[in-house]
Amino acid sequence: MLKKSMVLVMVAMITLGFAAGYGTAKVSAKSGQEPHKQTVALLMAQRDEWLSEFEDAAVKAAADKGYDLKCYDAGDNNEKQLDCVRMACENGAEVLIVNLTRNELANEIVSAAGDMKVVFVNRMPQDISLLNENVVYVGSDERESGYYQGAALADHFKRLGKTQVRYLMVQGTGGMEHTRQRSEGALKALADQGIRTVEAAKAQECGFSRQTAQEKMTAVLQNTKDIDCIIANNDAMALGTIQAMENLDISPESIPVVGIDLLADAREAIASGKMLMSVLQDVDGQAQTAVETAINLENNRKFNEGIDRELDDTGISPYIIWIPFEPVDKENIAEFQS
Repeated sequence: MLKKSMVLVMVAMITLGFAAGYGTAKVSAKSGQEPHKQTVALLMAQRDEWLSEFEDAAVKAAADKGYDLKCYDAGDNNEKQLDCVRMACENGAEVLIVNLTRNELANEIVSAAGDMKVVFVNRMPQDISLLNENVVYVGSDERESGYYQGAALADHFKRLGKTQVRYLMVQGTGGMEHTRQRSEGALKALADQGIRTVEAAKAQECGFSRQTAQEKMTAVLQNTKDIDCIIANNDAMALGTIQAMENLDISPESIPVVGIDLLADAREAIASGKMLMSVLQDVDGQAQTAVETAINLENNRKFNEGIDRELDDTGISPYIIWIPFEPVDKENIAEFQS
């Protein structure tokens, strides 16, 4: 049985438009239990649509294990992120679950954590050598997600007999590793299947935001002709782009749009034909596995004890737990609709 007095802290730094402030707290406890001095804590940097779902899933996963989840907001600021780590330490934290504001900040997080153990989640540290028995990464292999997008587009264009396509890239946050890997993966898959790609217009950085994508892509679509497809680094931006298209009386069915995450709205768009496909990023899987890993570390067990997930076997690091991506299109969308 878990020791209820032990302290587990989730420090999740997320990246899209949530007001900063350390006073925000969200506590979820099982019926009849009193909140602890410091519970499982989720520190938000920015929140996009997928990461909001991640927060809810982590709250539930922690509660199911008898832990409370306390939420802090780091304001998408690296220094505040480090301040949150120090606050967690002062509040008695023994384990941190960290969703990095920036991949390169991991070294400073580990240094600030001191004796606290760390589970990085969803955004991999730039310096993989940091990972060990007490510093673990849980997430999905971003090299796969974009590749699934490109493979689906290649199949689509091969059926049309096309060997060259003009694409628009709708990108997430600049400088983030998963932004780069998703973008490069999609183009690599197209190239691997013999499809030559040409930029129809400069890539648009939209910070994984639906609203930003709608605004920016409205201007781009008004001034760009001969677009064969639109590749978005996540569903929120794909959906924002589709809204821009509809506002301009451009049929989404006429230009294939692909995304990543498989949000509820994306499932509907795929089923209706407005999106060609998306890639499932398992929000429940990442949240639950991160919480279970942190609890293992807190109780001085092997990090993956009792966790039925694959460890990395690609040579990156043995301290990575992978949560697989899965491509979803109109052929298999029914499997993902409730």
